[in-house]
Amino acid sequence: MNALKKINFSKNLVELFTINLKKLDSYLPKLLMYLSEKEKIQADKFQFEHLKSSYVASHGLLRILIGNYLSCSPSQVEYTHNEFQKPLCKNNQNLYFNMSHSHEYACYAFSFGHEVGVDIEFMDSTIGIDDLLPLITTQEELLIFNTFNKKDKSYLFYKTWTIKEAFVKALGFGLSCPLSNIDTTILPRKKFEVVRYNTIRKKEIDKEWTFSSIDLIPDYLGAVAVKKNNSYINMRSLDSLDFSKLS
Repeated sequence: MNALKKINFSKNLVELFTINLKKLDSYLPKLLMYLSEKEKIQADKFQFEHLKSSYVASHGLLRILIGNYLSCSPSQVEYTHNEFQKPLCKNNQNLYFNMSHSHEYACYAFSFGHEVGVDIEFMDSTIGIDDLLPLITTQEELLIFNTFNKKDKSYLFYKTWTIKEAFVKALGFGLSCPLSNIDTTILPRKKFEVVRYNTIRKKEIDKEWTFSSIDLIPDYLGAVAVKKNNSYINMRSLDSLDFSKLS
């Protein structure tokens, strides 16, 4: 895509892109052409048109971004999958990527040579957080959560949820890993990070991982996790990009 500046590989850099998928509505026919036959079949399974449109937009743009890294057409991008069905780039398996989508926004993370995971969530004030907390927190975290007021509890719920999701996505485990097995630092104003996962503890995690919150978008919160210490996270919004010249 000519509108997007060429992206270069760097072992110390994680590129993070956010976009309102509504910006791509008028380009959906072109984006659909980029998808594989398998992806097109998946898109047709959605009963509601807005869900199909979001799928086509988010997966079509993913192909554009990967193609930009690899200097190839989006339709030439090929995927393989790990045992938990996490997609990997078949064209160049040193290029690690991950995507997250919530409501109108999608977020993409790219890392060269290091596993990466990203999660973004719309902060819905109507959901019952107290009912969901036992599903995503350890017993120790739950005790801390119960000391917060409603506003802080809601914010930290999404902060905890997204960093754990990003971590397990980077590990490649997906939904097979219960989030309640992961401990984090969740106190306000502290550096936010994972400190324990099963037999992996803080010392090892500190040596191998970088975590960062994503708060570029009003009413959304997210996190990115990369399996490399002291990585630099470069966050960029694609909302103002001119998509009239799709490659």
